[in-house]
Amino acid sequence: LSAGTAAWHRIDPVLPWLVGLWCTGLSLINARSVREWLRLVHARRNAVRVDAWDWSVEALAARFGVRRPIALLATAAVDAPTLLGILKPAVLVPTALLLRLPPAQLELILAHELCHVRRWDYLVNLMQVVVETLLFYHPAVHWISSRVRADRELCCDETVIAVMGAPPRRYAQALAELAESASRIAPAASGGVLVERIETLLT
Repeated sequence: LSAGTAAWHRIDPVLPWLVGLWCTGLSLINARSVREWLRLVHARRNAVRVDAWDWSVEALAARFGVRRPIALLATAAVDAPTLLGILKPAVLVPTALLLRLPPAQLELILAHELCHVRRWDYLVNLMQVVVETLLFYHPAVHWISSRVRADRELCCDETVIAVMGAPPRRYAQALAELAESASRIAPAASGGVLVERIETLLT
């Protein structure tokens, strides 16, 4: 027998067990992803539209070249501003943060989310989650995925500074108000390594 055939005969008896373990892991991780997605969908349905910011959101969308209508929704169900949706995107903002942040800082946070919309990051992130789910057993996949998320946030930070013309320190102060609690399913302003992002802005 060739080396390849001999190796296959050694693996063949345990192959059903390996497939079973993979299916079990896939089911558990997929259930977690679906549960998180349903939580965000439920939060969107029960959120309150912030009509007072409609004009500001439209003006920001025009500056970022976003033609799709964007809804700004307030909810207590999220811990950080979170983008949800592809064709009809909405930005979910924690009610407490909406009341606490000065308008200038909130505008920068919204600009960050609009940058995600322009880059179609919500769709890209969903595809990334699919790959993570299928290859959940491979640590390199999770490491690469975490770096992709971090670099995506850094890229949006740089775009916000360039488009809005805001001083990096002021933008860093806005980010410092956010909790390190980004969703795995949807891009959030607190995504990536928040400390790393703030340090990058201040250097």
